[in-house]
Amino acid sequence: MKSNNARRSVVSDPDLPSGRLFPSASTRSEDFAMHRRMIVLTGALLLPGLAVAQATTGQPLAGSQPAAGPDETQHANATLAAGGIALETSRLALTRAGTLAKSFAELEIAEQETVAAVLRQRAHAPAQALEPKGQSMLGRLENTATGSAFDKAYIAHQIEGHQELLELQEAYLGKGKDPYSRAVAMLARGHIREHLKDLATIQAQLA
Repeated sequence: MKSNNARRSVVSDPDLPSGRLFPSASTRSEDFAMHRRMIVLTGALLLPGLAVAQATTGQPLAGSQPAAGPDETQHANATLAAGGIALETSRLALTRAGTLAKSFAELEIAEQETVAAVLRQRAHAPAQALEPKGQSMLGRLENTATGSAFDKAYIAHQIEGHQELLELQEAYLGKGKDPYSRAVAMLARGHIREHLKDLATIQAQLA
């Protein structure tokens, strides 16, 4: 019997293990709206001084003090570099992508701007220009024709970038000790995992 509480229609992806279900296109706007609210809430929790870390340590944290050590600096710089690529390619997608990819781009911009704002609390700041890898990726997208080809290329780049971002968070969580940075990495990891699910859904629908 179909549950009266079921609100989401789903479709199966034949390329994934049996039983894996994805939301249909008709539910995407609701999903993106929900994730956008999650991002805003995360920023509201972190920016005043990261209440999560303060609750963990029992000590107030000065949001503008430098990161605790080289592991934190490496994590922040790498996260900002990879996030900068996701941000700039998503800004391009706002003007070039179709509805589905554009909706993700809006979500990604909000997330990367929030992450950068949170990391600035510890005196980290994004680089003024993309690294060569990011410039090359952005250039390839700029030279991709608008339409299905652009959407597929943008989503493929986002999957690659999010996999890198996930690896960065997990690498830091395996060794980092600073409560503030650990809380940032844990929250970022959760959002990145959700985005990878979203991207898999979009990629399947664009195929």
